[in-house]
Amino acid sequence: YGVTVDHQNNVILTGQFQGNSSIANQMFSSVVDPVTNSVSFDFFIAKYNAAGTPLWVKVGAAKKEDRGLAVAVDNQVNIFFTGQYSDTLSFGGNVYNNNGFNVGFVSKISASGQVLFFNNLRAGFVLPYDIEVNTQNQPILSGDFLGNMNYYNNGIAQAIQNQYSKKIFVLKIENNGTYSWHYT
Repeated sequence: YGVTVDHQNNVILTGQFQGNSSIANQMFSSVVDPVTNSVSFDFFIAKYNAAGTPLWVKVGAAKKEDRGLAVAVDNQVNIFFTGQYSDTLSFGGNVYNNNGFNVGFVSKISASGQVLFFNNLRAGFVLPYDIEVNTQNQPILSGDFLGNMNYYNNGIAQAIQNQYSKKIFVLKIENNGTYSWHYT
């Protein structure tokens, strides 16, 4: 779903896969939901050098559907990406406990592939469509949501509300993941 190029001409992309897939010369199998026996969609983020050689890949796996939607880089070649997941997620060597569905996320990953933070956007439904990084290395996300939304950074919630039935948002965060401002 999303692709960008960093300042060293490396290519970073994110999306989703279902079943068995080869990404960055590695084989992955998406999780099977034990209740429905259906194969889920899982997300990935991968980095390739300018010649197209795979450098690394990270996969997010949960019993329900998850997807990477957009990716951007800052001036220090850190990677920010956003997407959506449901149920508890295993990603980057961490487990993110979650009993919700259609939870949005924003994550920062180092140039070498280390997950630096993974923050949630929770509402009845959250779909973060895009992310860009400004010249001060601050990520800005946009998307839509249902109900009232909270942005979570290190367990601290920032309420994002909108009085209308169809809700869109623009959310600016700092390079370390802390909340800056939002518009709805």
